[in-house]
Amino acid sequence: MVSIVVSPPFHEFTAPYVWQLSSKSYGPEMVNFIMAMWMILTWPLTFFAARAAISAALTVAGVYIAYRLI
Repeated sequence: MVSIVVSPPFHEFTAPYVWQLSSKSYGPEMVNFIMAMWMILTWPLTFFAARAAISAALTVAGVYIAYRLI
């Protein structure tokens, strides 16, 4: 759920930077391809980042609760 909500703003925020960097080095056809790939890659990037953050938060919460009970 987090990645579905975060992916569009992340793509909207980073797309100008990706377009600018790729247009300096590649032709227009390759820039269009890179932008399409970037749009596809933003979901897995946000998904795995959110999954790692949630896993870390649950682990920290579990350790905290175990520490408080001991």
